[in-house]
Amino acid sequence: MVSLEKLLDRKKEASGLASAQIWTLALGFLAISWALLTAHDEPLRTMSSHVNRYLLLGLAVSGVLATAFDVFQYVAVTAMAGKAAEEAEAAASRTAQYDKDSFAWKAQAWFFRAKFVVVVIGSVILAVIFWHLFAAV
Repeated sequence: MVSLEKLLDRKKEASGLASAQIWTLALGFLAISWALLTAHDEPLRTMSSHVNRYLLLGLAVSGVLATAFDVFQYVAVTAMAGKAAEEAEAAASRTAQYDKDSFAWKAQAWFFRAKFVVVVIGSVILAVIFWHLFAAV
């Protein structure tokens, strides 16, 4: 059996790694959509002309949303941890628990899930874009 402390450490590590991957993918979505929307040189210009502009905009929007949701998640986590720290400082036992009914707790959980959903949607859009790019060749 694994201790609760080790489980929480692993969860924290995995969350940090996931956040780094979300940022990488989101910035990649933005870079690819920008490159295809502003392509001037051949053969990329000809290839990108076969891709629907709404797909490219959808890819860009998914990059922006994934980044924003990740930032909002950390804002909510910071608020949640700050409140718990204040309660721990005021308590005689110097301990506190997160308020799972608070807005910050619910918001961080929602943003955590939402950023993954948006990245999956962006990945599907990217696959469709690549299909259009290379199907025209």
